[in-house]
Amino acid sequence: MFRKIDDTGPAITMSQLKALEQRLGAPLPAEYSAFLLRYNGGSPTPDGVPVEGWADGGPILEVRELYHYRPRPMDTDDLLWNVECFAGRMPEGLLPIGANSCGDQICLWITGADRGAVVLWDHEAEHRPPTRRNIYAVARNFSEFLERIDEYPDAD
Repeated sequence: MFRKIDDTGPAITMSQLKALEQRLGAPLPAEYSAFLLRYNGGSPTPDGVPVEGWADGGPILEVRELYHYRPRPMDTDDLLWNVECFAGRMPEGLLPIGANSCGDQICLWITGADRGAVVLWDHEAEHRPPTRRNIYAVARNFSEFLERIDEYPDAD
C-alpha cells in the first residue's frame, strides 16, 4: 500500500460529492468516495501496481496521479475534465480516476456487473466505437487497488 500521497486536491464536502454523483448519474463506490473526502486525489508513493494481461505495456502500471475533484474543472488533473475528455471514447459506466505518465487511464466501473472494479484503459489500443479489448484488470475494488500499490522492480 502507498506510504504517502502528495499533491492532494482541495478538501471537498459530502454535498459536493453528492453533486458529483448526480452529475455522473451513478453513485460512487463507498471506498472511492472515502478516498476523495480524505485526499481528493494525488500522487502516491510508491506508485506501482500490477496489471493482468497487459502485454504491450505491463506488467506494472505506474500510478502517476489520481485525479482531483473540483466542481468546476480547471486542468488535466481534474476528474470532470477527464470525464469530458474521454466521453464517448470509453465504454459506458467507466470513470477515469487517474493516469500513468503515458496517458493510459486508471478507471473505475461505476455501473454494471463490474461496478467497483479498477481497470486500466490503454489509450494506444483505443477502439471506435469503444470496446473492452483495451481494458485490463487491476483490482476488484478501490480498496484492493490502494493495497496493491507498492514498489516493483523494473519490468525490463
